[in-house]
Parts: sequence; structure tokens; C-alpha cells
Amino acid sequence: YITLIVGYLLTILTTSHLQLGIFLLFTLLQIGYCAFLWWLTRKHLQGWQFIASIGLLVLITESVGFLPLLGIVWDWLLFLVTLAYFFMLLSLRTAITLGILLYLSMVVDLGLQHNWHLSEIYVSLFSFLPAFLLVSTFSLVVHFVELQRVRAEKLLSQLEESNAELAQTHQQLQEYTREVEELTIVRERTRVAREIHDTLG
Repeated sequence: YITLIVGYLLTILTTSHLQLGIFLLFTLLQIGYCAFLWWLTRKHLQGWQFIASIGLLVLITESVGFLPLLGIVWDWLLFLVTLAYFFMLLSLRTAITLGILLYLSMVVDLGLQHNWHLSEIYVSLFSFLPAFLLVSTFSLVVHFVELQRVRAEKLLSQLEESNAELAQTHQQLQEYTREVEELTIVRERTRVAREIHDTLG
């Protein structure tokens, strides 16, 4: 969210002639993106709902990507946030595929912004490539750390359940041992009483 706020402020502050309509559209898209990310991280969607939500995320990103054609500065940080969510929410193969497609969409955005002057496009693309690689690697590491944390919590929960079962079994074993001792004492008393009775007889 901090990255989204920084990207929003950079775009607003560096746009020289910001029109009210463009400002409201850009602000609405940014608020919608933030609200959708907040909702997406709190829901555990699966199947078509999850695919549709990722599609909507990409659609909002692409909508913001085409706003420079209307006279606003390009918010490239939004693409990095979307890329980070790809690598944190999706499988590695799907995230790499969508990351490449997102990078190609940046090529189209830059081409339209610079009227397809290849010298300006190449400079921008080569400067964004390390950022893409860094964000994807960092997000992938965060994803694996989160998976390990969930796995460790699951193992800890299983260990606590096993300890509880072991304690219950130990308590039952102690009760059984007490019962065996009492039964042994009763049998011994019965045997002694029988011997005394036989001796007296």
C-alpha cells in the first residue's frame, strides 16, 4: 500500500498540467485498486472467482497504464505491485507467464507514450527490467517464507495435538496401573484370608 501511495503521489506531483477529470479518474482507479487488493488478500478465492479477480487486477493496472495518453505521468509502480501479487498469490509458472505478459504490456504502454521511438523505449525498458526481476525475486522469497510459516504452524498444531493425546494416554495408563495394583492387593488379601481359613480349619 505504501508503494501505491508513493506511485500515486509521484504521478500527481510530476504531472505538469493536471486536468480535473483525469485527476478524478486516476484517483478513482487507484482507490479501486487498493480496495480490491485489500478485499483479495482477505478472501480465499478458488477456481473461476480467483481467475476473475486476477483478471480484474490486471484490467485496473492496464487502465492506469493507458492514462498517460490522456496527459498524466505514467504510474509504473502500480505494475510492480501487480507483479508482486502475481508471485505471492499464484504458482511459479503462472506468475512467470503473467509477469512476462505484464512486461510486454509495459512495452506497449511505453511505445504509445513515446510514439514508438525505439531509442526512448529501450532505455525505459532496460531500466525497468532489473526492477521487475528484483520485485519478482523478493515476492517469490516472501511467498516461500509464508508457505514455510504456514507449514510450521500446522506442524506445531499437530505436535500440540499429539502431546495432548500422549498426556491423555499417559493418564489412562496411570489409572490402569492403579487399578491393577488394587486388583493385585485384593487378590493377595483373598489368598491370605483363604490360607488363614484353611489353617484354622
